[in-house]
Amino acid sequence: MADASSPPKSMIGLVPSLSPGKRIVDAGELLDAFQSLFGSNTSVVGTTTPPGPTLNAFMNFIIGGVNVSLPPAIPGRMLFCLAGPDTGSGIAINPARANLSNGSAADQVIDVGSWTPVSPVLQANGAPTLYICYQLGFWIQITL
Repeated sequence: MADASSPPKSMIGLVPSLSPGKRIVDAGELLDAFQSLFGSNTSVVGTTTPPGPTLNAFMNFIIGGVNVSLPPAIPGRMLFCLAGPDTGSGIAINPARANLSNGSAADQVIDVGSWTPVSPVLQANGAPTLYICYQLGFWIQITL
């Protein structure tokens, strides 16, 4: 994983040891990258106060609580989120408060159907939703 002195600017930046030339690839970096691309977490428990736990897998099922956070918005990153019945009327999706890749600025989430940043963005129970980072520091919410 990149350190604070050289934060990733894209998804490939999550695996800096994957660069041209002969070298040993860091298995921890690969695990983090594969978790971001293909992993699932079926037992995320949110908190009652923001920001909540950070979603670190591609597929996330929220089984309780009302607040969770998106990881830092790095272009190309996507994640799927579904709120279960024990989350009340839905969940609050909070953006990362300090994205090192973006000069420690807070990320923004664009609400579905608009180009207006919202913090937090709300997601209804049972509404499968995809979050896509299309630009450094910005997520867009797409309800499926």
